[in-house]
Amino acid sequence: MQMAVKAVARIVAPRASHPFTSVYDLWRRASIKAAALNHLTEADAFRPSLGLARREALWAIKALCDAALPLFAAAQVTREAEEPDVLLQPMRDGAEVCWTITGLA
Repeated sequence: MQMAVKAVARIVAPRASHPFTSVYDLWRRASIKAAALNHLTEADAFRPSLGLARREALWAIKALCDAALPLFAAAQVTREAEEPDVLLQPMRDGAEVCWTITGLA
């Protein structure tokens, strides 16, 4: 599935001023939905730009919440919690193959 041209434009415009520093920074500055970020992860787009493997990028995306949280709606909080970065163990050779993209799943 391809990303909408509007979504791509929302990524390119803020990146022109300075590069994104994290998945959260991209999501916040570009106002991109988490589902669109998942598409970027499937294309392994976060490895060259942020140095994140697919699994690490998916982990970061899971921390995002597109919908306003009801308890904090008045405060406009869109991130569920501030949590320390998680260092995931490296994956074994071949474990990062995206079987759904290769058609072998």
